[in-house]
Amino acid sequence: MSPVQYVDRRRRLERGKISHDEVIDLALRMVTQHPKLTRLIADGYPIIFVDEYQNTSPKTIRLLLDHIAGAGHHSCVVGLFGDSIQKIYPSGQGAVVHPQLTPITKHENHRCSLPVVAVLNKIRPELQQEAVGEHTDGEVHVFLNSTLPAGHACLDAAPQHLTERG
Repeated sequence: MSPVQYVDRRRRLERGKISHDEVIDLALRMVTQHPKLTRLIADGYPIIFVDEYQNTSPKTIRLLLDHIAGAGHHSCVVGLFGDSIQKIYPSGQGAVVHPQLTPITKHENHRCSLPVVAVLNKIRPELQQEAVGEHTDGEVHVFLNSTLPAGHACLDAAPQHLTERG
């Protein structure tokens, strides 16, 4: 019997080659059926962080929160970092509500300029942000119902328009 191998394309179950989704299914099945394995993982990895959790498989989130967190002899802390509004994959988890989670809202925005944060605060008033850091200068230009042509022609015309505005 050949060993099981991970392949990123063209799974071949008959040859022991499994893809990303099968790895997640297998891991969930293993921790569900083998509590000792779950404790070993929790003890070996006392802190697990998931960045951009909103795009993570719901099965992975369930594996971490329902099985790994708190399963070891010492507590295992699972931290989810991200923003459910920024979910880009249909298969991603999106928002997570779980009794073991304590939400921590971050109001500092280190990525965007003051004008961009002002627009974000108008779009999403329930999450007011503050622009902090070195990149606080900037501008916002909205090309909507403008005199510029529509579609891709608008994208082509935008650099000229911005150059004219300085």
